[in-house]
Order: sequence, then structure tokens, then C-alpha cells
Amino acid sequence: MTLGVVAEPLFQKGLAEYQARDFDAAKQTLSQAVDSDPNDSESRHVLALCLGALGELTEAVVHLSLVTSAQPQNAEAWTNCGSLLRDLGRFEEARSCQEKAIGIDPENGTAWNNMGTVLFDMGLKDQGTLAFEASIKVKPDYGAAYANLSLAKYEAGKVGEARQLARTAIALDPGLAESHNRLSFCLSAAGDVEGSLAAMKSASKAEPTSLAHSSNLMLRALSSDKVDAYGVRDYAEAWGRLRESRAARESWTPSVRKSKPSKDKPVIGFVSGDFHRHPVGYFVTPLMENIDKEVTLVCYSSCLATDDVTARIKNTVFAYHEIHKAPAEQVCDQIEADQVDVLIDLSGHTANNRLDVFGLRPAGHQVTWLGYSATTGLPQMDSIVLDPILAPEGHEDRYTESVLRLPGTFLCYEPPDFDPVGPEAGGPVTFGVFNNPSKYSDSCYRTWSEVLKSCPGSRLVIKYHRMDDSWVKNHILGRFEDEGLSPDRIEFWPFVKSEDNLETISRIHVALDTFPYTGATTTLDCLGAGVPVITLEGDRYAARMSASLLTACGLESYVTETKDEYVETALRLADERSRGKALSQDLRARFLESRICDPERFAKEFLATVLS
Repeated sequence: MTLGVVAEPLFQKGLAEYQARDFDAAKQTLSQAVDSDPNDSESRHVLALCLGALGELTEAVVHLSLVTSAQPQNAEAWTNCGSLLRDLGRFEEARSCQEKAIGIDPENGTAWNNMGTVLFDMGLKDQGTLAFEASIKVKPDYGAAYANLSLAKYEAGKVGEARQLARTAIALDPGLAESHNRLSFCLSAAGDVEGSLAAMKSASKAEPTSLAHSSNLMLRALSSDKVDAYGVRDYAEAWGRLRESRAARESWTPSVRKSKPSKDKPVIGFVSGDFHRHPVGYFVTPLMENIDKEVTLVCYSSCLATDDVTARIKNTVFAYHEIHKAPAEQVCDQIEADQVDVLIDLSGHTANNRLDVFGLRPAGHQVTWLGYSATTGLPQMDSIVLDPILAPEGHEDRYTESVLRLPGTFLCYEPPDFDPVGPEAGGPVTFGVFNNPSKYSDSCYRTWSEVLKSCPGSRLVIKYHRMDDSWVKNHILGRFEDEGLSPDRIEFWPFVKSEDNLETISRIHVALDTFPYTGATTTLDCLGAGVPVITLEGDRYAARMSASLLTACGLESYVTETKDEYVETALRLADERSRGKALSQDLRARFLESRICDPERFAKEFLATVLS
């Protein structure tokens, strides 16, 4: 169409502002263009894109719906409308829009790529993968499609393929943050902490206003032995400043909360994306089931999955609200209606978190606990729940929150029934690593290699997700070869179902913990299987989790302070275990008698701490 005399210069000005990413200015200019000529679909289309970039998704969809009504053969408008509907969680409508765009223009690589993303959101991952491949076929230089196909391959366990696709995406479009993000995940899965951290820095540099990339950067930094406790806090504070600057620019301000009527019972709210078969789900369930009935518990779930753990939690709490796609202000309204006194974050910067809700301060006291092993950096987060080992006196300056210390350890655990049999008699000394490879720091490879070189004939077993990927295995083996350890000393065991995990673990002599990001669930699994765990106590929350759990069991001798001591302790325990001096049954019994496995006691201590 031909633009009006007034709309034409406004459109050109607004388009230039949009392309310069000055979305506020572009919104104002293009709104004037649309007001002067309501039939100006070009200005309305770009205005919708500006609104989408500013987070005003519903209004953006209204404008694009008017564009598609006026121009029903405009494939670009259909695919852009579908992307906005996807962001709103309206997946069926989004899919329909992409189908219309592809029907109009089957060679539209953007529409195929957008179709793939919405199919993934709908759980149709095989179809989504085919859509990404179709996008690349019709648009072979499209970096975003390679980045998305990289994610699809990664989730299918094909990490080597995913890595190569991510590198191709970076070569095609170095400024595309998601390509660097995908590469970071691949390197993390292959035990390359520093490479993964560098790739995430590139993602954050490419998209410096992204809170998600900043969060992922914080997660990667926890495993680096080149980042100390204060460096971890610095990353968190940088995220907090970014969030506050975005809040000021986009008016993320809390509504005025009404004064709450007096009530007999305190109300505690838990917010998590992990109320299912996940470590957080396993740890909070026994707590919730043993909390004093004079306290009302409410859950706010941003989970994508539900299972038997979810059912147990639902049966325990007073109310359970699904909030995965709910706007933050709507969630705040529900929290206000529930009269929550203490709101507890169980996710931190991990997947499906709702820190956006905490940023609007819907509760008088806001606490983070358990789900994320570091300070959040969120100014509105009042406290962090730790224990005397995780945060000894003098460590307070490593957190942006005030420190609340439980008197014992930081979690409770419900161990499954199991009768450990110990490793095979007469077999070689077997060390095991069961932690996420994203925690394999350079110092880990160096120290583990020293353990094996100092114990002739021993072997190291590694077990985790994606270890059947040849590139992952070869990359890890290469890191050990760099330390002078022969690859034939390393074995990769397949990942097994959780109910079979303890039996697999019990076949080794000694578990070697990662550092500076130590284990928690894996440490508990090893102790439950009657296997000793050697840990190196560090300078931060993440570096002291195993130390806390071992100390709670009276196993302080497994906690070391130097790498040399780590090696010496591993060798000593391997010798004792191989000669039968430390029986698996005795170690498991000691674990079961510890305060970790006493949820009733833990619930009382937890309640007293968070309500203090």
C-alpha cells in the first residue's frame, strides 16, 4: 500500500529507531504514524515488534492481528504474530499462525524456525527438529535455525552434533547470543568448565540486557576454580544491577499491597520450578510432611512436569497454585490473597525460576533456600538459609542477603531402602565420579589424575547423563590425557534409573567429589549406598555442601582442605575399603542415624529459623 503524507516520514523515522533498538522512541513515533493513518499496516507491523521487544505482548498481538486481517497473504506478519502468541503461552494459536505463514510461503525459513520453537514448547520435539531442519534447508545461512537445531540435538543426547551446529551458528551470526549459549551447554556437558564459561560470557556480551544469559553466567562461574567467592558475589550483583535497570526502564514496580488481617496461623509460601522428581522435590517433601500443623503451607509451582512427588506435595500443603505462565503481578495478587508471611524461593537462577515475582516483593519476608547454591543478587531477597558449615561466621560478606543459619545441616533427606553389598572382592580399586560434568574444573582433572597415578592398577568410573555420546567421552578422556593419565584407566558407566542408582554406586570403593562446586544429591546417594566421599572444602556455599553433609554424619575425616590432603585421604580410604576395614553397612547405618535423615527434627529447626 502507499503510505499517507504524514505516515511515511513517521514510518521511516520509527523504523530507524527500531533498527537502532531504541524501542521506546520507536513505539512513540510509530504510534503517531498509526494514529495519523489507521490503515498504515507497515507502521502497525513494526509498532507491534516494538511492543513485543518491550514486553507488551498482548497489545502487540492486537496490532499484528489487525495487520493479518488487512493483509491475509503477509507471511511475515503471520509468523511474527505466532512468535508473540508463543511468548504468551498460547501455543495452539501460535502453531496455527506459523502454519498459515508456511502455507503462504513454503520457502520462509523464519516461519519454519518459529514453527520448530512452538512445537518444542508443545512437547512435540521430533516434529520441532524436522521444522528446524526444514528452515536450514530453505535458508542455509540462517544462524538462529542452527542454534535451535543445536538445542534439539543436545536434548536428544547428541552433544557432539549439537556442538558443531552451535559453532556453525556462531560462524554465520557471531552476534547471535543463543548460539554462544548453546555452545556453552555443550561444553558444560563435556566437562569443560572454562570453555563453557567463556562461551556464556560471549552470549552475555552479545545480548547484555538478557537476564537469562546473566543467570547462566552465574551458574557457570560456580564451577570455575578461577572465580573465588567474591567473584561469585560480583556476578550476582551485576545481575541485580541489570535487573534493577530493566525494572526502572520497564516499570516493574509492585502494586500497593493491602494490609493483611490478623490470623492465627503463619503462612509460608514456597516457589519452585522443581516440585517433581528432582533433588529439590525430594528434599522439600519430607520437610513439608513434618512441618507443624499450626503453620499453613502454600506452593506456587512453575513446574513443567508432574509426577508422584508432585502428588505428595499437593496432598500435604493447604493450596497449590500453577504459575508457570502467569504474569508476575498476577502471582503477586495470589500471594497477597493467600496472606503469605514468609515467601521462600527454591530455584534461584536455575530453570523455571520466578525471581521476577520476588522482585515485586509480594511478601514481607523473602527467603532463598536450597535450589541454587549461591547468593541471588536480588535486592528484594531478604535472607538466605544456610548452616554453620556452608557459611561460617565471617562469611556474611559473600552474600547479598542476610544469612540465616540452621543449627544443623541445610537439608533433610528420605533415603530409599537399600542393603549395600560393597565392591567386588579382589577386584581393582575403583574410584567413582557421579557429579554433573559441568562441575569438572581444571583442578578436578589434575587431582583425580594424581589419585589414580598414585594408586597403581586402580580405575575411575564416571557416570552421568549423555556419557554415551562419543564426543563427550573423547573430550573428557582428552582432558585426563593432558594430565598424563592413560585413557584405559577410565570407564564410563551408563546412566540408570534413580531406583537402581544406589546399587550401581555401591560397586565402587571411594567416590571423588567435584570442586569448587561440590555435590549434594550425589553425596547423599553415595552415603546411602555405603560409599565414602572425599571432598575439598572451599570458600563458597557451592564449595561446602558435601562438607556440611559429611560433618552432619560425623565424617569430618573425609573433608579435606588442600589438594594434597584430598589425594592422601582418597588413597587411605581406598586401602581401607579394599581390605574390608570400612564396611558399607556401617557407613550407611551412620548416615541413617544422622540428623540429615531426621525430617521431624529438621522441620522444627527450619520453622524456627525462617520465622525468627
